[in-house]
Amino acid sequence: MPAADIVQLTFAIPTWNRARDLERCVHSIGPQAAQWPGRVEILIADNASTDETPEVIRELQAHYPCVRHVRNAENIGPDRNYLVLFERAAGEYVWLFGDDDYLAEGALQEVLRELEEQVPDLLLVNYRFCDVDRRPDAYQPPARSRFARNLRHLDLDSLFSRRGHWLSLISCEVFRRACLDIDDLQRHVDVYRNWLQVYAIASVASRSRNISALSVDAVWARTDNSRTPLRVFYSVMPEAFTAILREVGASVRSIRKVQEEIRRFALPVRVYVLLRMLGAEDLPEVPLRYRLVHALGGRGVIVLWKLYRYTKGRGFSLPPLPV
Repeated sequence: MPAADIVQLTFAIPTWNRARDLERCVHSIGPQAAQWPGRVEILIADNASTDETPEVIRELQAHYPCVRHVRNAENIGPDRNYLVLFERAAGEYVWLFGDDDYLAEGALQEVLRELEEQVPDLLLVNYRFCDVDRRPDAYQPPARSRFARNLRHLDLDSLFSRRGHWLSLISCEVFRRACLDIDDLQRHVDVYRNWLQVYAIASVASRSRNISALSVDAVWARTDNSRTPLRVFYSVMPEAFTAILREVGASVRSIRKVQEEIRRFALPVRVYVLLRMLGAEDLPEVPLRYRLVHALGGRGVIVLWKLYRYTKGRGFSLPPLPV
């Protein structure tokens, strides 16, 4: 067991203009952290919020002695705010946690036990989707992206093949701070803008097989508070993940599997067809065989073909991105 004066885990919470969400988030963590005084801290990086965030942080500090905070003089963007947290964290482990998410009851105990027993370089946990009142959302993550049992010694390809684009959800990864190459992350902060946490995961996983996954639903993730437009998922995310995985040496097979998984999530058949009919930009190009079917058989035939492939779990047969 770690010494009492050694911080084992830092909850690292980036925030910007979400005062009440932040308050609810910290209240889900604070009572559990209080059970391990001195071993768990909550570090908040306020990205120059213009709402009542500073006042809320002061109230939280009065309630939970483990809360620390840093306030940026100006909004430096989400990725650089992550770096502030990585650099300022006192913990041996850093749990990057969304300011609008909740820590599930009893989850901290499970995570600390795994960190002590296995000492992983990277730990992943399961999550559930909810609304602001922690009521389960009608949509839940697909079973294939969840861990049905505890796993250890995952490698880069198996990690991304299993979890796919859901690795972009920041609240579900716990990093061993010594394994984070801060200088390297600094160099990539503009290369992978808005995806630095994914690069951090891939970078650690490319250098270590000491990666664990817990089947516990440790995080309740909000689905009603997104600041990300849908087009980011179908037009930007595939290219970003491809570039990251190519850089860290992932296999072609796992890269293509992630590409297909993103498209299945972001472009279900009805959404894809509707956007195509509305003339949306940045959609993946339709292969020649689809265009021929469209010319010869009409729109209905191509919709039925996409529906068939989708129900078989084969995606849309859209051309793969360069790997």
